[in-house]
Amino acid sequence: MKNTGDETAHNVTITNATADGNIFFNFQESKLSGENLEPGKVTELGTNSMVLGFGNFSISITVSCDEGASSTSSVIGLIFGPFMIIP
Repeated sequence: MKNTGDETAHNVTITNATADGNIFFNFQESKLSGENLEPGKVTELGTNSMVLGFGNFSISITVSCDEGASSTSSVIGLIFGPFMIIP
């Protein structure tokens, strides 16, 4: 995730995650490792989730912060058991 704004985003959290396709996705709300994200900085998302499946899938994740901004992104990929390939 990248902060493309002009201000630091505080208390950045994953507020929603959904999965479609041949996938079992056990989402639990989780905070990013760095709660504050400064302008232009990039960080990886992390959840306390278990993922299993076989075949094609898509995942949508919504991230929000205390400033009221939110963003939703989607990815498609291929999964074999616990191993995912996201191009």
